[in-house]
Amino acid sequence: MKRGWRKLPFTEPDLRKLLEVASETVALLRLHLDSTTTGIKLRQVDGSAQEFLWGVDQNPGIYLDGQNYTYVHDTLRGVVHATLKDAHGYVEGVDQLLVERFVDAHPFTHELLIPTAAKQRAQ
Repeated sequence: MKRGWRKLPFTEPDLRKLLEVASETVALLRLHLDSTTTGIKLRQVDGSAQEFLWGVDQNPGIYLDGQNYTYVHDTLRGVVHATLKDAHGYVEGVDQLLVERFVDAHPFTHELLIPTAAKQRAQ
């Protein structure tokens, strides 16, 4: 990115809110894991999130006019899932259902999906 050899469809400010919510979600999930398991944990902080973000093909910024909030939600879910994975899959006994529960429990997810649900009802 810094060298300009590849152009991403988003900027750091575009992702700020999404990454903030993803980090809060991951932190809460890791606190849950710490409270239910013992021993030392050596964690790769970002898991596979960097690789996931390189594959994002459109801007998931929440403040863009006409943004598809389902796409933003899917991108948020993807970042959280990727953060809790390494090359071999989910880490620390995490599974897809547990991650989905934590993503769906975040208040931002509910705020994000309200406009989408309202639009669907209006159609």
